[in-house]
Amino acid sequence: MAKEEKKERDVYDVEFYYSKFSPEVEQSFNFEQKQAVKTVIKSMIRIPSKKVIDFRTTFWFLTRLYIVVFIGIDKRKRTVGFRDYEDNISTIRFCFKLIVYASQLLILLVFALFIIYLLKSIAGINIFKDKHLIDVIREFI
Repeated sequence: MAKEEKKERDVYDVEFYYSKFSPEVEQSFNFEQKQAVKTVIKSMIRIPSKKVIDFRTTFWFLTRLYIVVFIGIDKRKRTVGFRDYEDNISTIRFCFKLIVYASQLLILLVFALFIIYLLKSIAGINIFKDKHLIDVIREFI
């Protein structure tokens, strides 16, 4: 009986999922169909891999909450099809967001430097004696 209980809990075993078919359906499969179903099931089961960081904890904040953090190498098999399309879209989306955020950061930086320069000028602080910033820039160009 203990073996049966272990079989019910072992979700990484192909036979566990295969046994969930009704007996009529299971008997209707020929050998090739059974092997194909088992192959599909094996490809769908995610086997846990060794993690560099495996942090799991629970805490109480108005209710019981938990945090799980895994960091490790992604060794999952890549499948061809819809997932690749999603990956391409997410890569394009990531690149677009990166360009937008970088340009926003650059604009913010230029604006902040301009405000600092105006405040310096209002305060009467001269960084370059007898010259303005534009004169110094023209000398370098």
